[in-house]
Amino acid sequence: MRLSGVLKSVAPVPGTIPRPHFIPQFVRKTDYVKPLRQQDYTIDCTRYQNDLQSNIELKGRVTDLFRRVGLVHLINTGTLDPVTLREPFKHILGLGSIYSGGANPRQHISDNVYETGAKKDQTLHYHHEMQYAHQSVRSISFMCLEMSQSLDGATYFADNIGFTRDMESRAIGQKMIETGVRITRRWTDEKYYKDKPLQNYYNHWQTSFLTEDPRVAEKKAREQNNLVDIEWDECGKLTGHYYPPAYEYCPFIDRNLFFYAISDHAIWFDTDSNVIGTPDKDRPLIMSFADGTDFSDDEIGECVEVCDNHGLKVNWEPGDAVLACNYRFLHGRPGMQLKEGEVRKLGVVLGERFERIGPLPGKY
Repeated sequence: MRLSGVLKSVAPVPGTIPRPHFIPQFVRKTDYVKPLRQQDYTIDCTRYQNDLQSNIELKGRVTDLFRRVGLVHLINTGTLDPVTLREPFKHILGLGSIYSGGANPRQHISDNVYETGAKKDQTLHYHHEMQYAHQSVRSISFMCLEMSQSLDGATYFADNIGFTRDMESRAIGQKMIETGVRITRRWTDEKYYKDKPLQNYYNHWQTSFLTEDPRVAEKKAREQNNLVDIEWDECGKLTGHYYPPAYEYCPFIDRNLFFYAISDHAIWFDTDSNVIGTPDKDRPLIMSFADGTDFSDDEIGECVEVCDNHGLKVNWEPGDAVLACNYRFLHGRPGMQLKEGEVRKLGVVLGERFERIGPLPGKY
C-alpha cells in the first residue's frame, strides 16, 4: 500500500476498523515540479511604509503579481494595523465578504478582518477556502498580527495549476472528473449539547447559520450551500449533501482547474480532539465519489501526496500580509503545540464571493 506522509492509527472505535491517519508533509521535492521561488511572489514594502494604503506603484505591483502568479507576499510593511494591511489588496479583494452562514464562523478583529477560526493543534490539510460550499470566494488574504519568534507558524500554499495537471494524469483524477464528488455535511444542535460533553462536535447549525430557527437554517443550507436530501435526526442534527464537479472555471486565467482536494474527507478531523474517535461515516464532513463510493486508503494517500508535490512554505513575520487566488492556490498548515507564552495570531479577509458554475467547454 502506497501511503503519504507520516501515518498513525486512528483510535479504534467499537465496530469500526481503524484506517491510516494521514498527515501531510506540505512540501515534497520531486523531479518534475519546479517550485516557485520566494522572489517570484514577494514584495519588499520598505519604501512604501509611509503610504502603504495609497501607493500607486505598490498597487500596480500587487496587481501584476496577482495576475501572473496568483500569490503575493508583502514583507517589511512597518505596520500591524489589520485595516492598513488589507488596503494594498483591497482593489482585488473588494470590500471583503461578510459572513452570512453555512461555514465555520470566525471571530471579528476589525472591519471585515477575522480570526482564522481553526484550532492551533489541528492539522489543516490543503484546501480551497469554502470548497465544500456552492458559494466560495475568488481570493483570500492573510495577515500576521502576532508571531512568537520561537514558533514555526508558517502557512503553506499549493499551486493548483500544477495540482490540476498532476491529477489529470492519474487514475484517481480521471475518476473524480468522470463521477464528480459528494460532500456530506453535518451540523449538531446546540440545545442537544447544552448539558452534554462536546463529542463529535464541529459546528452547531445555530452558530453556522446565525439563527435559532431550524426552518431558516434549512433554507440557508439549500440556497447558500446548494444542499439536497436534507434530513434532521432525533438529536436535532442537520445533514445535507452537495454534488459539485471536480473542476471550476477560473476567470483569472480563462481555464478550468480542479477545485477539490481531499481535505473535505473525514481525514480533516483526524487531529481534532472532539472528533478523532468518531467513525468516518458519522463525522461532520465526509467526501466520497458522487455515486457514494468511498475513497480507498491508497486514493486518499495519493491525493494528499499530489498536493504536497506542489506546496511551498510562507514564513511569517509580524506585519506580513499575503494575497492568494482561491482558484489557483490551496492553503493549509501543520498542527502546532504552543508553549506557554507563545502566540500565533493571523487575520483573514475573504474576497468577493462567487457561485460555482463548474467547468466551461473548451477551457481545459
